[in-house]
Amino acid sequence: MNDIAVQWTAHANRAANVQYMYSVNGGPAQFCGTLVNQQLNGGQFNTVCSIAGLSAGSNLAVILNNAPAGYVIADAVRLSIQ
Repeated sequence: MNDIAVQWTAHANRAANVQYMYSVNGGPAQFCGTLVNQQLNGGQFNTVCSIAGLSAGSNLAVILNNAPAGYVIADAVRLSIQ
């Protein structure tokens, strides 16, 4: 399994319902799971999902929705390969 973790700056004007998705090698987008509240837990990496099936040379895209109420922040993305 591989963990996708993201970081943002928390603030009251941030969205409380951000949906993260990912795509491997240009395939269809897959939902990471629960919605993320970016008003909380800022300034640190937060794991949003675990995925399988990545191999050397795979391309991974992390996608954010644009529908929530409030600002959506994407400061950093970290992939932990296990």
